[in-house]
Order: sequence, then C-alpha cells, then structure tokens
Amino acid sequence: MHSEQPNVVATDDGLRLPTSRRLAFLFSFAALILFVTVYLIFDTQKRDIRAHVEHNLANIATLKAEQIRLWLKERMDDAAIFTNLRVG
Repeated sequence: MHSEQPNVVATDDGLRLPTSRRLAFLFSFAALILFVTVYLIFDTQKRDIRAHVEHNLANIATLKAEQIRLWLKERMDDAAIFTNLRVG
C-alpha cells in the first residue's frame, strides 16, 4: 500500500515539494515582486520630483538675474543723474 505524506505536493515533472517550502518560495517571490515594484515607483517619483525642483530653481534664478539687472540699471541711472547735477 502506497501512503502519501500530508505536507508534500506533487508537481508535473514528478518532483515533490513540501507544502511549507512551496509556500515559502511563493511568499519570497511575491515579496521580491513587491520590492521591485515599490523601488521602481520610488525611483520614478524621485526623478519627477528632482526635475520639478530643478525647473523651479531655474525659474527662480532667471527671475533673480532679472531683478539684479533692473537694480543695477536703476543704480546706473541714479549715478548718471547725480553726475549731471550742478551745485549752484
């Protein structure tokens, strides 16, 4: 009489894997898939946020450069006015 073990699962190729090992393998595989998915989402979000911040910083730099240019023009205009004043 042939008796089967209760914790063994037969596979198509005739190999028998214990149920606990099969469950551990499936859990490990699912954890790996989850880890890779989370990492890819995190990496994509990180790149998007970085691009957004770089774009904002570039805009701020452009605005600040324009403010400095206008401030310098005002100072040069003031200097021109003061050099043309005659003390009388």
